[in-house]
Amino acid sequence: MIERGSSFGGYTVERLLGSGGMGVVYEAVQNSLDRRVALKILKPELAGDPAFVDRFRREGRLQATIEHPHVLDVYEVGESEDHDLFLAMRLVDGPTLADLLRAGELDAARTVDLLGQVGEALDAANAAGLVHRDVKPQNVLVGDGDQAFLADFGLSRIGTDPDSRSRPTFGTVAYAAPEVIAGESPGPASDRYAFAATLFHCLTGDVVFPRGSEAAVLFAHASEPPPRISARRPELPAALDQVFEEALAKDPGRRPASARGLVAAVRERLAAAGMAELGPPRLGSPSPLSSETLAPVPTTTPADAAEDPSGGEPEPGRVVSPGSSRSSRSSQHSSGPGSRRSSTMAAEGRRRRLRSRCRPSRATRSRSAARSGHRIARSDAVVGRLSPTRSLAPSRRPSSAPPSSWRPPTGSSPAGRCGAPAVRLPST
Repeated sequence: MIERGSSFGGYTVERLLGSGGMGVVYEAVQNSLDRRVALKILKPELAGDPAFVDRFRREGRLQATIEHPHVLDVYEVGESEDHDLFLAMRLVDGPTLADLLRAGELDAARTVDLLGQVGEALDAANAAGLVHRDVKPQNVLVGDGDQAFLADFGLSRIGTDPDSRSRPTFGTVAYAAPEVIAGESPGPASDRYAFAATLFHCLTGDVVFPRGSEAAVLFAHASEPPPRISARRPELPAALDQVFEEALAKDPGRRPASARGLVAAVRERLAAAGMAELGPPRLGSPSPLSSETLAPVPTTTPADAAEDPSGGEPEPGRVVSPGSSRSSRSSQHSSGPGSRRSSTMAAEGRRRRLRSRCRPSRATRSRSAARSGHRIARSDAVVGRLSPTRSLAPSRRPSSAPPSSWRPPTGSSPAGRCGAPAVRLPST
C-alpha cells in the first residue's frame, strides 16, 4: 500500500480508489502535466512473467490508440524504478454499473442507454483488434451526465495468448463464454457473449446462471440453454426471449454481429411492448429455475467407472449431461452380437460391487469387537496362546477352557451378511 503524498514513477499518489485481483488503483497527479489520473499499479508478481509484461505493454499501447468517447483513455503504460508495472488512465469520478445495479438505480431505459454506449466502445475495440476478455458491470464506469466508459481491456487475467506460459483463462465466470471455457482463445464473439450476459444481469437483477459454485456456473455456461428472460422477470416482454437466446448461444456464429445491434434489438422490443420506462429490477428475487438447471457439475461414480471400458473419462471436447452416460452405455450393451456377454459381465460387476458393500470392513469388525468387550491378541512367539481376553479366531480353542464350553460357529457364511459378524464368539 502506497501512502498519500508518495511519489511513484513520476506521479504523486493522492488516495486509494480500490483494489482487486490484478492490483491497486489510486487517484494520483501526473507531475509533468499536473493532470489528475487513475493510476493502476499491478501486483509485483505479475512482472515476473515476461509473456504477460509483453502483452500488457502491447495492449496498453493499442488501447491508447483507440479514439472513442466511451473507451477509457490510457495516458501511459510504464514501469517504476522498482520494476512495478503501472497504467495511467483517465480519472472517472463516478460509480460503476454494478454500483448502480445494487443501489436500484438502473431502470430499463437507463440500462439500455448506458450499455448502448458501452456496446459502441466494445465494437470499436474489437474492430481495432483488441479483445477485452472481461466485460462485466464492474468494468463499466459511469461519469457525469451518464457517460459510460469501458475499462480494463485485456487485464482480466494472465496468459490468454498462445505464446503465454500461464494457463488460459476466461475472465469472470458469471459472464464467461462457452468456447472460452472449452479452452479456445477469447475473441470478439466471446466479448459479445459477456456483453449479453451483462445486459441480461442489468435487466433482470441476476446473472444468467445463478449457481452455488463456480464449477456449476461454468458447466451451465458450457452445456445448458440460456433461461428465458421473460421467465426470470415476468415484466419483460416475451419478445426478448429470442433476442437473448441468440445473444447467449453456445455457437459463436449464431450471436449478433455487434454489441450495438443487440442493444438496438432490446430497445426496439421494449418500446414495442410499451415497457421502455420499466423500473429497476428487484435484486435477489427468486427465479423459477428447474431442479435440473440447479444440479451441480456431474461426476463419474465408481459404479459408472467400473462399467465404462474407457475408465469413466468423457471423450475430449464432449460434454456429458447428468444421467446420460449410464443410459448411453445401457443402449450400447443392449445391441450387437456381444450384447448377451456384455449384459452378463455387467450383472457380474454389479454383484461384485454389492458383495463388497455388504461385506463388513476390517475396521467395522474391529469396532464391533471392541464394543462387545473383546480384543484381538496376536503373538509371534507362541501361536494359539490367548491373551487374558478371548480371541476372535474361531479355528483356535482356548487351551484353558473345557471342551464342553467350545461351540463351533454356525448360522453364517464365511462372507457374512450385511451388518452381521462373520463368526460367533466363544461363550463365557
